[in-house]
Amino acid sequence: MSNEESQSLLSERSEYGGLNSVGESALESVLLKECSGVTKPGQLMALMGASGAGKTTLLNTLLGRNLKGLDVKGRVLVNGHEIGAGITAVSGYAQQEELFVGTLTVREYLNVQARLRVDGSREKRIKRVNVVLRQLGLFKCQHTPIGVIGFKKGISGGEARRLTFACELLSNPPIMFCDEPTTGLDSFMAESVVSVLSNLAHSGRTIICTIHQPASQLPAMFDLVMFLACGKAAYFGNPTESMRFFERPAPVPDTNLLQPADMIIHTLAMVPGDEVPPGRHQVSHWAQFSALSTRAFIDNWRNPSLAKAKIVRRRSCRSGSTSTAPSSPGLRADLLDAVRHSDLLAQRLSLVVREYHDGLYSVGAYYFSRSISYVPLFTLDGVLMMTIAYWMIGLNATVAQFLRCIGLSILIEQSASAFGVMLSTVSPSYPVAVSLAGPLLTLLSLTGGLYANVGQMPIYISWIQYVSWFRYGFESLTINQWDRVDESGVHWNATKQADTLDKLSFNSYMMGWDALAMIGFIVVFYLIGYMGLLMRVRSAR
Repeated sequence: MSNEESQSLLSERSEYGGLNSVGESALESVLLKECSGVTKPGQLMALMGASGAGKTTLLNTLLGRNLKGLDVKGRVLVNGHEIGAGITAVSGYAQQEELFVGTLTVREYLNVQARLRVDGSREKRIKRVNVVLRQLGLFKCQHTPIGVIGFKKGISGGEARRLTFACELLSNPPIMFCDEPTTGLDSFMAESVVSVLSNLAHSGRTIICTIHQPASQLPAMFDLVMFLACGKAAYFGNPTESMRFFERPAPVPDTNLLQPADMIIHTLAMVPGDEVPPGRHQVSHWAQFSALSTRAFIDNWRNPSLAKAKIVRRRSCRSGSTSTAPSSPGLRADLLDAVRHSDLLAQRLSLVVREYHDGLYSVGAYYFSRSISYVPLFTLDGVLMMTIAYWMIGLNATVAQFLRCIGLSILIEQSASAFGVMLSTVSPSYPVAVSLAGPLLTLLSLTGGLYANVGQMPIYISWIQYVSWFRYGFESLTINQWDRVDESGVHWNATKQADTLDKLSFNSYMMGWDALAMIGFIVVFYLIGYMGLLMRVRSAR
């Protein structure tokens, strides 16, 4: 494309679409102005410019993302049609930050992504994963864990970058956007990544990238390049002709010391047819839930720190407890678990925000699949520890009482777990959730009857017991204990049961109601947690 053609193309917004301006208001700074251009299938295009030139803002505007508080004027057209936010359905977005579930292998992660992105049979998904693995050169590391930087060794940086592209390619999008795909890579790996993108583009896709500080050999690998300066397009055309375009009688850096693209950036720092491309169809809610549940269970299984932390806390609670009250050890452990649990969903928030806005799944599918994946972890250990403690403490040995005790203990633990999930999603950050959890749970446990008689507390604080699952759990376990006494030496009778419960301000008929109250807490906590996560994810676009 000649210089004249590039200048003409920049002015043809009515035909190809463009952005008149992007800014906060007419009285404040304008981030982008008069940026227009066109790229076609089979072309790899780069957005280049100095820091603050507007590269990422232009990319976000094309995608309709991260524009909160900005006023956008202009049009983005796909095959001559303005589809707005629907561009997400016909495009892939490989972002700079690599967010994965590091405990999964490359193939396992792509298999889960395929279940979310590819609507069809299992054979179709497996075939698509194999094609993408071959296209991106990931076959050799397909069974290698992805890893977590600083914690678990995994694939290399270049392989991680290609895995990001692989996830987006599963749905075979006709358009791809890449945010600084070469940042953080050495010159060899950067050239390898751009070569992969070039091959993908020449297979019939349109690929647009932002590039910062390109290596000397990279610009020539692109079909088109747009140089941005101060929010405006300074050049748009063939990269090999950019030097001739910028030749002018003006002081420029020594080109012997700078490669052409760097020199230009330094200087500036002063599809055929009228049909709309078919979009990606979101898979069913059940398919989303099933795929996310598989990922969550694998992640939990391969994350031993969760189980180890639970066991250590349980053992410390048992060894530190001198009380023989049936609910003391379980309630104390639940108190600690609820505090720790408040970070479980928040750990993946960045990944959830990305995948949700990519249209892969609903917030509900993620939230409930992740919450359910923690049920075994926050149930089996409690059942095991309660079973051991039950006989060590010497509680009543009838089968019915033992089974009721186990069931009630599960409800107590799940109430604490649901409370932790709720706290993590409604809090703006993990430190805030932890700082709130301590005082709240201390207050709820103190008013739950374990440390003070609920009937003798001052009226201005006694009302808290009715919003504490500790109170209902302790009452139900106490009623269960005194429902019947075996032949260990204590003779059971209704009067003794009534006297014992009366001293604690409990009623013998409340065990069923206590269980229903805890079930209600679990449902309400999870629903509030879902609303909190939904608002946080939606506001993050």
